[in-house]
Amino acid sequence: MAEFVGKDRQQALGRLQVAWETCRNEGSARLLVLLGNPGVGKTRIVREFFAALAATQPAPPFWPPRIVDEVDKPLDGRGAIAPLEGFEWAPGANPAYAWIGVSCRLDQRRRPENALIEAKKMLLALHEPIAEGRGRRERMTFAFLRLGLLALTLAAVVLGFLGIATVLVAVVGSLSLLANLYLEVSTGSLRTLVRERHLKRREGARATIDPEREDRVLSREAKDYVDGFLDELRKHRLPAVVVIDDATEADPDTLDMVESLLGRAQPVLVVATAHPAPYERQRAEGKGFGALVPKWSRREVLELDPIAIGDLASLVLSIAPRTEEIVARAIADHADGNPLILLAHLETPVLRDHLVDGAYEVEDLPRVLEGLTR
Repeated sequence: MAEFVGKDRQQALGRLQVAWETCRNEGSARLLVLLGNPGVGKTRIVREFFAALAATQPAPPFWPPRIVDEVDKPLDGRGAIAPLEGFEWAPGANPAYAWIGVSCRLDQRRRPENALIEAKKMLLALHEPIAEGRGRRERMTFAFLRLGLLALTLAAVVLGFLGIATVLVAVVGSLSLLANLYLEVSTGSLRTLVRERHLKRREGARATIDPEREDRVLSREAKDYVDGFLDELRKHRLPAVVVIDDATEADPDTLDMVESLLGRAQPVLVVATAHPAPYERQRAEGKGFGALVPKWSRREVLELDPIAIGDLASLVLSIAPRTEEIVARAIADHADGNPLILLAHLETPVLRDHLVDGAYEVEDLPRVLEGLTR
């Protein structure tokens, strides 16, 4: 795996960990924004943060140790901010936190795509294991309570048949009914039924909706589902990390969700990545994500600078440790402080053909480097 280098990036990772602990201790939502040009390492910081949290999980771990396996090809899964579809959790694993990734993108006409529709697919897969793992103890407790209430109800019926203590029978029966109703509501059974009926009505109504409006309907449904998922996390006292990638390209519903997240009285750390130019433009124009950030006092904005040549040379040496220092620094110098550009260079035939036994062996270094795009 490519080494995690760069003082700014390591400091940003430390700030994320501090924000996470503060968020959990205070039980409130916080926002941390990573600003940087494309390829400077915003996504890598997010991945290292995921790995740091995954390493603290109790056994058996619920989340995988890393978002993607980058051992053989550092550029594999580039852009992934959450575990890819299909990861399996260990049987009996209880999640200690939730991790949600929301990727914002523009379509071919440069309009924001709805990010929540894709995020909902991830949450649908997570809902069952989170509810199963965290709710197991609660369900056992409720099961014993129900057995006790059932015993009281049967005793009341027997007493009623015997003509004994009619008032007592009425009181016990009423209390039993009210207690069962409370358990149904607190465990979500009635809410689930109501929600299912509501969704069925929506499905029936969708057939009459103009196709051009269908995406909007799906978007609102996805936002409602995300809100419901977060309510479920609060019920189970689970903290959460919500990553908003390329936040300046967020659609209106995603922005509404972010604003809703930051207003929640529960431990949710919102980590947003953005490019500096559109972020500053949105702040100046008073719209989009850039205008949303200043509204919140519990926020931190970190701007990432280009990485020093020495650090990028260390990155080269982490991949090819037998490379001469002067060669590693020359290769790093062609990346303009950008680790993504450097990794892309190392994948090109121009350099890959010179990798021999863990070292870049280049005789005519200036000529070879001329083949790399700056």
